[in-house]
Amino acid sequence: MNREPIIDKCVGCEKTIVGPEPGVATCSAYLYPASKWRAGNCPMASNIKKDIDKIKKFEDPLKKSKKLSRVKK
Repeated sequence: MNREPIIDKCVGCEKTIVGPEPGVATCSAYLYPASKWRAGNCPMASNIKKDIDKIKKFEDPLKKSKKLSRVKK
């Protein structure tokens, strides 16, 4: 199977490899890297840092209040 060249969003990713043709970079994870960027970010992209601060965990208010009361002793 032939691999398609990477797109500009893939530049800097650890999964890019230089293909059999000199100068053409391809993705080692996907045959068609452009299709992984259509719906959003590529799931294998190592050149994008994910913001953990934006993802807020659900904290149960009852457990949170119990934890705070234990710390104040």
